[in-house]
Amino acid sequence: MVYEFIENRFVPINGIIANNRGFLYGDGFFETMLILNGRPTFWRERLVRISGTLSYLKITLNGSFNDLYQALTSVAGNESGTFQRARLSFIRSGAGKYRPEVNECDIFLQLESLDEIQFSGLPMKNFDIGKLKIPSDVAGNFKLIGKHYQVLAALEAEERNVDDLVLLNNKDEICETISGNVFALTDGQFITPNLSSGCLNGVIRNVLLQNNLCIEDSMSLADIQNSEALFSTNSISGITQLVKNGTKTVGSDKVEGLKTKLNQLLLNSTRDPRGSQP
Repeated sequence: MVYEFIENRFVPINGIIANNRGFLYGDGFFETMLILNGRPTFWRERLVRISGTLSYLKITLNGSFNDLYQALTSVAGNESGTFQRARLSFIRSGAGKYRPEVNECDIFLQLESLDEIQFSGLPMKNFDIGKLKIPSDVAGNFKLIGKHYQVLAALEAEERNVDDLVLLNNKDEICETISGNVFALTDGQFITPNLSSGCLNGVIRNVLLQNNLCIEDSMSLADIQNSEALFSTNSISGITQLVKNGTKTVGSDKVEGLKTKLNQLLLNSTRDPRGSQP
């Protein structure tokens, strides 16, 4: 189902019109999240990222975040299924060409029921190192509408018959995976690339950092090759192990333990949308 945020509630619509600024200029961003029992997971952390992206794009929000939360939970609670995938799209309103006429935004919601949820298990993906290079630019930290690098990387993975790729930036630093942040287990410590790599400022990444479950640092190809375990994170699947030929690595048990801690944080975040501390 597709909805538009109108007068502090989400109203069903037939579809998003093609002549908006998001379609014409990529002028907007989106936020994808897991809905559990009608409530968005890690809502506090999402507000931080949404606020930062609004500021980066110089877009203003109509209404309050509290109204947005109430409208989202109202619609999600009426949809069937325990688990849902929600995408909030924030598109700059109005006309204009490169120079917009207004800086307010239209908000759209797309809801999709999920038959199963990967947070409950520990899925694995066969991976390789991508040939496509990601720019080490601050724009990569935001979930902007233009995701052509990720689309091209997904096509490359399909051509190479692997599930995922670890992507490097134009400085040959480790950046991210096709649809998430990447982590390596080295000497008992989980490490993820810092934001200067151009990686996405991921919500799950931030949750792990805020709870002292990992650190951020620059990472090289050698860090990947010498790691005890690799995994990726995103808001729908949580933690996914990255393996070669379906073979678990020596650090798999530690990744499973981290998954258990993340699952508890996820459950806590839906009980109290103001925080997700255990």
